[in-house]
Amino acid sequence: MTGFPGTWAAVELLTENPLLQSPVFSNSPLQESLKAAILEHLWPLPAGLAPQQIVTDQFSTYFTHFEQECSPSLSSYHSIRSFSDTFTILAIIRANPTLSLADLLTIIRATNPALAADEDKLLASIEFTVRLWLMVNVRTTMPAQRHVLALCFPWPKTQSLVDISTAERFSDSLNVVDMRKIANIRVLWTNDLAEHLTMRGKFLYLFSQVAVLKRIRMSGTSNNLLPPGLLDETVETLNLLIPQGNPPCNVWISKEVSRLGLDPQLQYRTTTNRSTRAYSYWQGRLLDLSDAFDKTKPTGPIQWWHDRRDMGQWWNYWLVVVGITLTLLFGLIQSITGILQVVGAGGGKN
Repeated sequence: MTGFPGTWAAVELLTENPLLQSPVFSNSPLQESLKAAILEHLWPLPAGLAPQQIVTDQFSTYFTHFEQECSPSLSSYHSIRSFSDTFTILAIIRANPTLSLADLLTIIRATNPALAADEDKLLASIEFTVRLWLMVNVRTTMPAQRHVLALCFPWPKTQSLVDISTAERFSDSLNVVDMRKIANIRVLWTNDLAEHLTMRGKFLYLFSQVAVLKRIRMSGTSNNLLPPGLLDETVETLNLLIPQGNPPCNVWISKEVSRLGLDPQLQYRTTTNRSTRAYSYWQGRLLDLSDAFDKTKPTGPIQWWHDRRDMGQWWNYWLVVVGITLTLLFGLIQSITGILQVVGAGGGKN
């Protein structure tokens, strides 16, 4: 075997360990010896620090979580079968943290073709392995649900695990509906690609001709003037600012298309990567937009109600409002009570 000697050596050692041939997805409880082996392969300790005997009791809550992840009902979604398969994937990822996901898939195919027979199942097993190793939810396929997307690290094939774990992300609030509610930033549609993502006062210009972008991309006759990456990324910026998993954004774009007779393709979007590194052509303008939005502070109760970017500040504002309101209310009640007492006393004398 050639190409990745360190990786090959680690994988060969895994296949020689009979304990690691146990099935991953099983109802059987994990034996103590297997738990110790799992800990040693997930997080090996330096030789000088390694205890003579690994105590697994302190990891009881972790292994409860581990066994839930290894439910037999999930087996059909994965390419891995044994712990040896799992740690083969881990050995390859750990040895090549700066390689893109696409390159990692190539190495896995060369190392163990059976694991790579179904790419979707292999990707699910990679997610599973990283989740149990780093305790981080990575997704190689973008989830459609907004709450799931907000709680995971999207891992596109062009990026490495180092890239996604260190990259800054655009806030989930950076969308056309929240920007209007919080900062009064309104969208104006343009047919000029050069105006896309420019800001003029409180107006944000967005390019509307999605069908044209896709046709130019398919044609390929303008690649020397408009690179395919620029065309694809322009569509991705629309997916970013009008996220598919955000129901208010879906309602908004549907109304915009109907009201203004815009390109219907604007309604058919996909989930996208919110990492700042995912954008090269439009990154500068997106960062300027994000910065302008972040610096905007609410100016009235309605904007304060919608601005959940800083929940500590949000709670402080509304606690002050409630406190002032209750003070005024109690003051008003006392005033009315005093007036009624005076009127009552005067009536008694009469």
